[in-house]
Amino acid sequence: MKGRERYTQIAKLISQFKYDADGNVINCEMRTKTWSDWIRDYKPYFDSVFEHRIIPEPTYVPYDMEETLIGLKIRHIESGTLYVITQQNVSGVYLGPWISLISYENLLKFYVFINGNPCGVKR
Repeated sequence: MKGRERYTQIAKLISQFKYDADGNVINCEMRTKTWSDWIRDYKPYFDSVFEHRIIPEPTYVPYDMEETLIGLKIRHIESGTLYVITQQNVSGVYLGPWISLISYENLLKFYVFINGNPCGVKR
């Protein structure tokens, strides 16, 4: 193994050790590649049999017209004000009878659902 590859491998292991020490879950996969599904590894051993990776954080993308949002309750992140989505079109949504059009991008950026989930599609 060349110096640069070894450095990269060590840096990866250090970040995984820290991630594990912070109480987060690591995925593992057997190095033989005969079994290719990543599984949750609650106590990783970091030996030569398994390949480990940090579980990717979920990402959210803005909604589009394929998702029906009318009637859903949302909350503005900064002010905490509650709204109901009353209309929806290809450009965005309307909140109550008095708020002008909110784009899907701004809906994701500035609003969350009542349960705290982002106003976007999980990818």
